[in-house]
Amino acid sequence: MQNIKNPLVTVLLTTYNSENDILRSINSVLWQNFDNFELLILNDASTDNTESVIEKIVDKRVKKLNFKKNRGQLWRLNVGKKIAQGKYIAFIDNGDIWFPEFLENMIQATSDGTRYSYCWCSGQIRKPFLSIDSTYADWLYQGVLADTATLFCESSLAKETKFMSNGNGYFSDDLLTLYIAKKEKIKLVPRDLCVKLETTHNEISPSANFKLTGGWAIGYFLTIKEDIYKHCGFIGLSRHNYLICLKLLQGFQIILFIKHLFLATGYYLLQYRTNKKYTRKINIASIIKSFAKNMLIGINYLTKR
Repeated sequence: MQNIKNPLVTVLLTTYNSENDILRSINSVLWQNFDNFELLILNDASTDNTESVIEKIVDKRVKKLNFKKNRGQLWRLNVGKKIAQGKYIAFIDNGDIWFPEFLENMIQATSDGTRYSYCWCSGQIRKPFLSIDSTYADWLYQGVLADTATLFCESSLAKETKFMSNGNGYFSDDLLTLYIAKKEKIKLVPRDLCVKLETTHNEISPSANFKLTGGWAIGYFLTIKEDIYKHCGFIGLSRHNYLICLKLLQGFQIILFIKHLFLATGYYLLQYRTNKKYTRKINIASIIKSFAKNMLIGINYLTKR
């Protein structure tokens, strides 16, 4: 079957050694209510049976690119956006599942000229509520932003934006969103339109990933630290160290947790000694509850090692 001509949307899916997870993600794209799209599958030199799985798919909307050299997710996404033919670009990772109405809703959201939008992910613990009226400082302060599978972007905007990483080689959806928020209004579609299912990361179980994600959270913070202070002041630095604390508790990294708890407390107190650039109310009860919940996750992680 020939590839579809003039697709409205290009969907980018990078994959590496995902023979057990990739098919459900692909099917969730192919089963969309809206069908004027192309799906670019960027197979980053997988060494398992991933290539065999995707080669069995026969659909005019699917393009398969099987690379011989492993370059990493970030590299492949930057390649994918260059060859994308759609007016819009959407992203989906291995193990992500779009609900059938995902593309339909995101296209409708951008029909007013909005160039970047996102939705909620089912099961998301902290759903972001930032939208058109939010400032760049609001996005910076929030810290945990839109997940890759929830993003919907005008292709011209994606192509003029360099996709970045937190230093781990993986695409950072949060850094992309922050970069866009500097110059564009971002619209929230307040609906659960996708879900993330558990997958392995380089053959490491999800529970063992907690230590990795703690390090990634620190890398993310260090990348945007100057902007946080410039636009949000000490209260912003305090919040981001609090968010790092939650990740460190999940991996039961107690020494690092104490360090960043000290930083979070110190930055919070420093805001009273300087002119406040940004104000936010702090709910101590909510913070304690979050610490307790993530500590339990960390204890569960320890028992399963």
